[in-house]
Amino acid sequence: AAMEAWLVRAAGRCTQRPVFPRRPAPRCAQSLARRRTFRPNDSSPSAAAAQGAAVAASKRLLKRVKQASQASEVAQLLDEAPEVVDSFVVSAAMTQYRRFGDPQRALALFDRARATGVENAHSRSAAIAAVVQLGDVQKTLDLVDEMQQRGLEPTIITYSALVLAAASCEKGAFRWEKALHLFDELRRRGLEPTIVTYNALISACDKGG
Repeated sequence: AAMEAWLVRAAGRCTQRPVFPRRPAPRCAQSLARRRTFRPNDSSPSAAAAQGAAVAASKRLLKRVKQASQASEVAQLLDEAPEVVDSFVVSAAMTQYRRFGDPQRALALFDRARATGVENAHSRSAAIAAVVQLGDVQKTLDLVDEMQQRGLEPTIITYSALVLAAASCEKGAFRWEKALHLFDELRRRGLEPTIVTYNALISACDKGG
């Protein structure tokens, strides 16, 4: 019921305003959201070299996280090099945790990252997907509202999670109507649906009769 009420308020009917209205973010905010890693206070050659090394280390960690075969391996990788964990690594680790069936660990990582400012639209989208996986409706709504307030652009993960949430609503006709609304909105934004998006949409339509 809470999810239905929120989607009615946020999305309205299928022909009304989008869940995530388009609004340009300041360039500085976009830049900060892309990557939070080691940033030296000076532009000396040694500082630039140190920054380059940190970015390279972060990329190596990102690759290893994506190749991990279990949740405990992801956790170990993050613990081994906490100084190069940036927003991209956080997002990838959260996605892996969800894939391994451990959304609680994904949310714990998100809370730690948010507390230290290592956050972007991708990590928040991964958090939304994690709480949908847990079936926590209220936390889903809180994260989406907070994402809107921060002016963060939704990703395909955001929309896929919300389509899945719509599919879990109790009212049959409501499911497919809101799911289709979200699907139309993500396509208008130029986002490419994934197999997860299509499966959630099919589920919503099937349950809606």
